[in-house]
Amino acid sequence: MFTPIISGLSFYDIAVYFVLFAILGYILEVIYAAVVLGKFVNRGFLGGPWCPIYGFGVLVVAMILKPISGSLLVTFIGSFIVTTLIEYLAGFILERIFNQKWWDYSDIPFNLNGYVCLKFSLIWAVGCTFVVKLVFPLIDWLTVIIPHIIGEIFCFTVIALMIADCIATLFAIAGMRKKLRLLNIIADRLRENTDDMGSFISKETLAVKERYDDLSKSFVSKWQQRRIFAAFPNLDKQRAELNIDHLREQLKEFVDKNEKRAAERQQKTIAKYETEIPEGAEVPFAHSLCFTKLFWLFMIGNVVGTILETLWALLTLHKFEMRVGLVWGPFIPVYGFGAVVMTLLLYKSYKRRDLFIFTAAAIIGGAFEYLCSLFQELAFGTVSWEYSETTANFGGRTNLMYMLIWGILGLLWVKEFFPFISKQIEKIPKRLGTFLTIVMCIFISVDMVVSGAAVVRRGERREGIPADSSFELWLDKNYDDEKLDFLFPNMIYVE
Repeated sequence: MFTPIISGLSFYDIAVYFVLFAILGYILEVIYAAVVLGKFVNRGFLGGPWCPIYGFGVLVVAMILKPISGSLLVTFIGSFIVTTLIEYLAGFILERIFNQKWWDYSDIPFNLNGYVCLKFSLIWAVGCTFVVKLVFPLIDWLTVIIPHIIGEIFCFTVIALMIADCIATLFAIAGMRKKLRLLNIIADRLRENTDDMGSFISKETLAVKERYDDLSKSFVSKWQQRRIFAAFPNLDKQRAELNIDHLREQLKEFVDKNEKRAAERQQKTIAKYETEIPEGAEVPFAHSLCFTKLFWLFMIGNVVGTILETLWALLTLHKFEMRVGLVWGPFIPVYGFGAVVMTLLLYKSYKRRDLFIFTAAAIIGGAFEYLCSLFQELAFGTVSWEYSETTANFGGRTNLMYMLIWGILGLLWVKEFFPFISKQIEKIPKRLGTFLTIVMCIFISVDMVVSGAAVVRRGERREGIPADSSFELWLDKNYDDEKLDFLFPNMIYVE
């Protein structure tokens, strides 16, 4: 009944970890607020004593780090990377959903876009290492001695309450937005009347004031809404005063503030992409979207792809496995070409809505993955991935889950990673950059030719075709079946 399903964890283990750490996370947040602010503050996004993001975060940590937790140093480094990624993604997604940062580290040194900073990443890493080394074994011991039926009732009761709490909170947020829109409409009507009639208060104005009073009282009396404002002081607080004389000033400030923020965000986004070179100044290395820029995006994508594939192998197989696409170096060209394709097709869409970019990236990524698999099969008679047994797959070459992952990666690439990487590439000195580009272009070209030839020669060996040239003899000697199995463990020959 409780057989392992993900990284050795059963559904019961997942429920236990999620519930316990969601509650512990809430307790830690309250303690932290009490120490810093000197008073109790309900720090949870939800109304109950739980913070689900801690539960989800610990689940990810458990799935990734528990299998490799033998070394303290590996656990610490892994904790640093995993917790930093979780916090960054959570901050990024929450800001996109609510159009507001729920935490901001912009004033803390060594921060990245205000979502993460070195200080808290180190704190999270220490805490996570402590959890993996001491807390996980304790919880595992408790799950053994406590009857499963009791644990199941407790966990799933808490999860049900969390779901209900989440629904109630979302409705409360939706209600706040609606009322803010109504208050803006009322302010416009008041402005029209007072500007035209001076001190004379018309019946219309009195009617509007009465409606405003009702809305204001409702707005500040809702327990859910008061709790949300108290828990997250960074959210826009528009608790309008009942005094009609202050209404216009407060709402004007609210509108101006949000318009300013929107303009600043727009300018920051534009500045990431559109940099002007002063007249007479030297054009930087790999400026704009030139071949050199695309080449280095390709190379970076190669290396990042290797890192992602290695981490994925650790997560799913619980072991280190060489995941490369070429015989020389940590390169997987499919990721490199993917970065280039995403850039070329989505580069000018950075001003579009996130949903548009996500959808486009998911479709482009899925189509690209499909075509790469088809090309590999037609050119070499092999495939390196096969999804025929997965849900919602397309010819076994891609599936819906990976298309969604492509969508997330594409959105992050367009909004965050590409502009940052692009600026770093342009900082390379021209002479050094030109030299490195030529050298690496020659190297990667030869690497791709040799890798393709090694795969083709392996297919010939499978068919019993002997080597008929010194190059083929060299391939047989240096890249035999054992070596290629090590380099390309997922490569399958299509019969």
